[in-house]
Amino acid sequence: MVRRRKLYGVIDFLPTLVYLIQRDFIGDLKISAKFMKALDVRVAVKKNSSELQFILNKCISTVKQRPKKELLAIERKWRSVVVEKKPEYRLFYLMTLAASVVAAFLAIRYYFALRLSKDLHQQSRTDLLTRVHESSRLLRRSE
Repeated sequence: MVRRRKLYGVIDFLPTLVYLIQRDFIGDLKISAKFMKALDVRVAVKKNSSELQFILNKCISTVKQRPKKELLAIERKWRSVVVEKKPEYRLFYLMTLAASVVAAFLAIRYYFALRLSKDLHQQSRTDLLTRVHESSRLLRRSE
């Protein structure tokens, strides 16, 4: 239904989703997030299914007795999900901003240095008192 655009997304139990993805090879479906809150799981059986109820209660009691680390190891063994981490662009943006600030600072410094250089060159060619070209420059022009 997601592929046919009838559903935008699905909320389900992770092992069930992994099984469905592996069984039906749903390439378009990706797990994008998970709830951090624990969800209560309940199972119901018909009143006349005492054997099934006994089996389920036995399964639940054996699960409750196992340490959490062992349960997580079992889950990791049977759940083969490739976790795709989204790239972290924050550092890239900060580095780009820093490089832009440095480039702008260097460009402004270069502009003022060039302007000062032109002013100094002009001052070196003119007499500061009379504001006339230096005599050496006038002599060079007359030759």
